Amino acid sequence: MRHFSDRICGGEAVSLALARAYRDAVLLLIPPLTKRQVYRAPSERTRSGVVGVYLYESSVKGPYWQAHMRVNGRPMSRTFAVSRYGYEGARALAIAARQQLEQRNPDRFATVSDRGHKLAQASFSALLRHEQAYAHTPEPLPPAEVKARIHALDDWFDRLRPPFVLVYLAVSHLTTRPRLDVRVGYDGSPDRGNATGWSLQNRKLDDVLQQAWTFVRERLTALHSAACWHEFERRHGKAFFAFDGSASWSARFQFDRAGFEQHLTPPSVLVALLPNFKVPPLPPSKVQ
Repeated sequence: MRHFSDRICGGEAVSLALARAYRDAVLLLIPPLTKRQVYRAPSERTRSGVVGVYLYESSVKGPYWQAHMRVNGRPMSRTFAVSRYGYEGARALAIAARQQLEQRNPDRFATVSDRGHKLAQASFSALLRHEQAYAHTPEPLPPAEVKARIHALDDWFDRLRPPFVLVYLAVSHLTTRPRLDVRVGYDGSPDRGNATGWSLQNRKLDDVLQQAWTFVRERLTALHSAACWHEFERRHGKAFFAFDGSASWSARFQFDRAGFEQHLTPPSVLVALLPNFKVPPLPPSKVQ
């Protein structure tokens, strides 16, 4: 599960588009389990360790193992007495009988809804054709491989998050000497931000703001580009110099970094697993 915050992504339309793309990629990367795979997974609910195989006690016949399941909606079962086959022998026969009953039921994906089954069948229908394609039920992905694929997918979608520039101003009174604190951040960059400050003791705020303005210009240009700096200057220059220190001030706006469009296609580590997959162009951000 992954959350896509409206604020971090740049509005509801962007977060919804990213969430849908992430869901579709997961459906392709992690094949859904079939009913037979679920049945044959080790079970701690039964003494046999197998779904649908149980040990019962009879006052007349003694202990016996039973295999049962519903086949085409009808309950069916087979029993094997311990007195005849031995404890382990009866258990093994019951497990084999359970697998035979499974083969009589059409396999389907272990989904919680018909819509989920249809989505899984659209991409993984071959997993249900055991008789033609597989001698045995295919093994599910090992947990380590599932974890590796999700990790690679998360790394990719981290780079897909729309980049935002943040400039923050505040007058700090934590010490006996007030100071102007400035932070310049850039969402989605390895260098997420830079902070500094200037003492306001015996100095006017307007004079220190000029130094802060120079710092912001240098950091935005270095973190992103001169075009990003000019966009900040155009949008927020007047409000920046109107800052009077009575409350903190911040400006956050989207400015796409160069080459951002190339991240809409899978990275090399996932490209073979996601052939022809591409995240659709993202809607404009609503966060300014």
